[in-house]
Amino acid sequence: MDIRVIRSPHEEKWPVLRAKFIQFIINAGDQRITTDALKKLESLPVRGLQEEGTQLLIATERTSRAKARLIGLSFVEDFGNTTCLVVVHPEFRGNHIGSMLMREQISRLGSLTCHVAIDNLSSLHMCFQAGLIAHHLMEGPTGKPTLAFEYDARR
Repeated sequence: MDIRVIRSPHEEKWPVLRAKFIQFIINAGDQRITTDALKKLESLPVRGLQEEGTQLLIATERTSRAKARLIGLSFVEDFGNTTCLVVVHPEFRGNHIGSMLMREQISRLGSLTCHVAIDNLSSLHMCFQAGLIAHHLMEGPTGKPTLAFEYDARR
């Protein structure tokens, strides 16, 4: 497995690449990703990938010498304050890919905030495994009780 950051694809290729990532999220996200989070990625211009606190990571698995299969994705905007999402393909869940993506986000960004509905046990587990700390309970965007997580390397 390989994790890499998508930072500056050619501007003319970005809409196609972004659409591929959106489709992956829709197909593999088990309807757990909010519409607002999807819209944030759908509307992200290529220059948005260079904004401080914004990062798109993908996890791939080599299928042949020249091809790689997308198996996981993590998108963070404004250090997670605006958007924080992680999706792992169902065939690859249970292999800590989500936690690895979160730890990579933390490593590259230095701090991270993430909100997870309390009925999403696998995502809660992923956040704890990645080293995030739950600091308060709130009402999430869908009206569900939601835990707010954060990690700050400066502390």
